[in-house]
Amino acid sequence: MKPTAAILEQELKDARAREDEYRVRLARHRELSRKLRAQSDALRAALRTADEGPLDLDRLLEAVGRLSSQALGVPRTSVWLFDERHQNLVCRWQLPERDEGPRLAIAVASAPRYVNAIRGTGVNAVAVADVFADARTAELHDYLRRHDVGALLDIPIVGPGAVHGVVCHEHQGGTRDWHEAEIDFATDVGALVALLLEAERRRDAERMARGTEAKYQNLVEKLPVVVYSFDYNTAELDYLSPRMQDLAGHPPEHYLAANGVERWSATMAPEDRPLVQRRFSPRHGEVPEPELVYRINHPEKGRRWIRDTCALIRDARGKPFAVQGTLADITELRQAELWRAEAERRYQALLENVDVLGMVMAPDGRLQFVNDGFVRATGFSREEALGADAFTLLLPAESVASFRDPFVAALSQGQVQPRMEVQIRSAAGRLVRVLWTHTLLRDPDGEVSGVCSLGVDITLRVAEENAALEEQKMESLGRLAASVAHDFNNLLTVISAEVELLDPGAEATQARTQILEAVGQARSLTRALLAYARRETIAPTLVSVDELITNSAVLFERMVGRGVTLTLVAGAKGAEVVMDPSQLRQLIANLVVNAADATRGHGNQVRLSTAVVLMEADQARAKGLASEGDFVILRVADDGPGVTTEVADRIFDPFFTTKPDGTGLGLAMCDSIVRRAAGRIEVSNTPGQGAVFSVYLPIARWAESRKAQAPKVPPATALVPAGRRVVLVVEDVEPVRNLVVRILSEEGLDVLEAPDLATASQRLREQKIDLILADGRLPDGDGAAWAAACLSGGRVSGVVVMVSGPSIVSFAGPYAVLPKPFRLPALVETVKRVLA
Repeated sequence: MKPTAAILEQELKDARAREDEYRVRLARHRELSRKLRAQSDALRAALRTADEGPLDLDRLLEAVGRLSSQALGVPRTSVWLFDERHQNLVCRWQLPERDEGPRLAIAVASAPRYVNAIRGTGVNAVAVADVFADARTAELHDYLRRHDVGALLDIPIVGPGAVHGVVCHEHQGGTRDWHEAEIDFATDVGALVALLLEAERRRDAERMARGTEAKYQNLVEKLPVVVYSFDYNTAELDYLSPRMQDLAGHPPEHYLAANGVERWSATMAPEDRPLVQRRFSPRHGEVPEPELVYRINHPEKGRRWIRDTCALIRDARGKPFAVQGTLADITELRQAELWRAEAERRYQALLENVDVLGMVMAPDGRLQFVNDGFVRATGFSREEALGADAFTLLLPAESVASFRDPFVAALSQGQVQPRMEVQIRSAAGRLVRVLWTHTLLRDPDGEVSGVCSLGVDITLRVAEENAALEEQKMESLGRLAASVAHDFNNLLTVISAEVELLDPGAEATQARTQILEAVGQARSLTRALLAYARRETIAPTLVSVDELITNSAVLFERMVGRGVTLTLVAGAKGAEVVMDPSQLRQLIANLVVNAADATRGHGNQVRLSTAVVLMEADQARAKGLASEGDFVILRVADDGPGVTTEVADRIFDPFFTTKPDGTGLGLAMCDSIVRRAAGRIEVSNTPGQGAVFSVYLPIARWAESRKAQAPKVPPATALVPAGRRVVLVVEDVEPVRNLVVRILSEEGLDVLEAPDLATASQRLREQKIDLILADGRLPDGDGAAWAAACLSGGRVSGVVVMVSGPSIVSFAGPYAVLPKPFRLPALVETVKRVLA
């Protein structure tokens, strides 16, 4: 064991050695610090005076890092920077250089204590004497062991507003206490690195700014407009882009010189100059108009239209210091706008004056425009229409939802049905059939902005088409009915005649009566069928509706039967219509009987009334009438249960009936009779409160051209003996022909017979004939026309035509028409009357 003095002496020597070593190190640190400061000052000066060339940051970091490593005597020095999101510390440079590959990185989330230490407020250095004992480096043990690091001296790289990274000095081979001078030196190194990074950032920002400026300068110069800037301080233009030459005919320099604003104003139309002069000489606090449109005189192109847009530029204190804006030549656009305005004006005038319904709807159905034709046709004023929903305004309430929703949905998809027929409702409640043509309207972006609809009132046309179709249907049905009636009436003629010829014994009287009644009913059914088909022989004449009702009142009351009260109200005194009186009577009788059947057991009340009404043209069209004028309205109302909508829609169809024993011809015949008289029949209905049948008949003073004259039949004379007169019977149905021959022979006439016109003509050539009794329809021709020709040619003295339908042949001489089926007395009487 050494003596105490020796120990103390040894400790003193060690202390002096450490002190000498410290002095040497301190001197070396001071020298290196001096060099570092000199290098830093030189670097700062170089950065201040450097040109725009690139900054070699890696080379500078290497120089600083090697100097720092030498000064502190550490083998490992590195610079770590945070990435843009501050999620990782990435190694930018290290010594030894890249011995572990490029761009080492430490996740911030994996070393929160260390990261918080270098980010700490007021922290200039993180000096760790023992990395395995210090909590700040606890998360870095793997890295530290791998590189045999025992102590750290890390300096945060502090830039404007944030810590950007860290300069690391790593001591290998054990712990180390860091002296204050070393920490100060390392801090200077960190400041120098921060300076280098800031210099790089500024140099990059400057390069970017210069690049951006060049890019925008190029962009501004290539814009199809002139960019300008006006300085409030100098009251002069301080920038104009090169396109000023093309726009105004002078280069930018012409207006950038003194009094440039006055030169620019001088090119303008005199009335436009005050606009620009106010823009470039605003009063205190006045904001210039953001957009002006004015005219200039180009030295080569003449008058040009200019759009001038600008913005007021203010400094940080809010004081205006400049006006910046653009000038665009909009001459072509302005001309296009003027042409478009003129086209719209012409289109508007055309749409206003054309005789159709015109309207423009928004996509949601609101009316944006209506023309005079719309106002006239609908009766709605513009004030009522504009802004209103077109569907609610024009359609019946029950049709709005079912029509509007699909129409608007289609519009939203850019679709519309080009043509459609729609029944609209006028302001007066009149229904009008309109053929619409729709055209989609689109905005400049191609989006649907609405629909333009042009409509033609086709109410009258539809009525005429329906009438033509009805006429065709009636013609076809008439031919069928006439054919059926002809054959049917021939059978009825034979049946009724043979029954009349039976022995009139008591036992056969009842049977004969029943058969004749059945024949009569069949005859009525045939007449109804012919009347509906317009094949019945009629004699139209002037007839007073009120007088006919009054004269037939007892008949109508008998028809309604017991238990039903018939009320008559005559309100058309003196009004006459052109009709066959028997058909008018039959029309009223059918309606009265139907009403009585409907009300029996309910209210038991039937009301028959007449009135006179004036129908305007639009009202007549709505009713389906051929013309306007005065009309007799004949109404038959009951207080029965009414009819359903389905029944009302088909109530006038032939063979449609709701009665178990009905034929379906009664109301169909009424409709046919009314149409033949140029009238109209309709039914209105309130379920549970009865039905009203209304018949509109034109009054004769507006129907003189349609008045027909009844055939002039020779007045009946007293029956005279026929003598030995010769009668030619022309009938193709053998039983009827045999019957007529037998009856006339029994009356003392000489009777010849022929089954067709060819045989009849042969008989005329062979023998003188006094009278021809011919069927109207024969296999080889029109019997009535043939007989009329014989009569007018003087080949016979008289003609009797047997018909099952109407005869339109005129006769020049004695003639008679004998409708089938006929009774035997009528046959004999008619023949003798014509022969007389």
